[in-house]
Amino acid sequence: MSTVPARALLTIGVLLALLAPSSPAVSVGSAAPTDSQAVAARTTAVKAIRAKGPRLRTSKAVLNHAIACTSNVGKVRKRTVLLVHGTGAVPDDNFTWNYYAALKKRGNPYCTVRIPKRGMGDLQHNVEFVVHAIRAVHRRAGRKIAIIGHSQGATLPAYALRIWPDTAKRVADFISYAGAFDLGTSMANVLCVLPCAEAFKQYTPGSNFLTALAKHPLPPGPSYTAFATRYDEIVTPQPAASHLQAPGARNYLLQDLCPADVAEHLLIIAEKPFFQLAFDALDHRGPGKLSRIGKVTCGLDKQVANALPALPGFGTGILTSYPSTLTATEPPLRAYLRR
Repeated sequence: MSTVPARALLTIGVLLALLAPSSPAVSVGSAAPTDSQAVAARTTAVKAIRAKGPRLRTSKAVLNHAIACTSNVGKVRKRTVLLVHGTGAVPDDNFTWNYYAALKKRGNPYCTVRIPKRGMGDLQHNVEFVVHAIRAVHRRAGRKIAIIGHSQGATLPAYALRIWPDTAKRVADFISYAGAFDLGTSMANVLCVLPCAEAFKQYTPGSNFLTALAKHPLPPGPSYTAFATRYDEIVTPQPAASHLQAPGARNYLLQDLCPADVAEHLLIIAEKPFFQLAFDALDHRGPGKLSRIGKVTCGLDKQVANALPALPGFGTGILTSYPSTLTATEPPLRAYLRR
């Protein structure tokens, strides 16, 4: 029998070594991670995710497209304001005749975020636009921002602050006009006798959405100032429905300051005394305080006349967006609200 050449034996040995199962390589001078180190790494990753809150389902491109800002964001020292519109509106409907001009006059940069379907769809979808806007506007401004929201535009920032912990670190002031919070609005009971918009279903007192959200208190950090009017015909009953439960919050009812004033849900945002208190909050640490503004000036700001051109678009927009959001049942809760 012939002898196998040494070179052939070496080749066979190398092939066997390559085909044999191997254990993970460990570099010289380092040790493989222990079980405790792996657990610690996973724990750190989980904490990082929780610190930022639930993942947003909406694409970043869609979220970015919803934001519009003045050119001076990040270029001046004045606080940048994020304006969030209410149900049935778009930013221009809500703010052309009040805060656009007022903030420009003061030198405050501002941004707006446009909620899809004029805010009449699922609030769990709508809030993602506000969460992203808070992060994006804060990044552009390079410092903490303020938020001014009307109606649902107040609900959504409060919702964001409760569920996405990183947003509170980016907000200095939250100013609410006629917001609907834990109590929802009794008007939704009337609207939802028949199929109604998804958002209205969620605003129904005692809804699954409101019950779940109420378990998450508003965090410390931002200052909280809330405005309401006794004659609000949309968010009811007042003043309870718009009362903001938050650390250090200041809640103001228009008729406590100006007893003869009959402004309702929409006109409240052009009220002079609330401009005074909102600007006081923007200029100082903490919420707006009567002790700092001196004499309260009652009545509507003169630019309220500019609201008239916005009304036809507002009404037409509701008629076109409302049918696509009709539902007989409340949208199901997302996982983070079911915990």
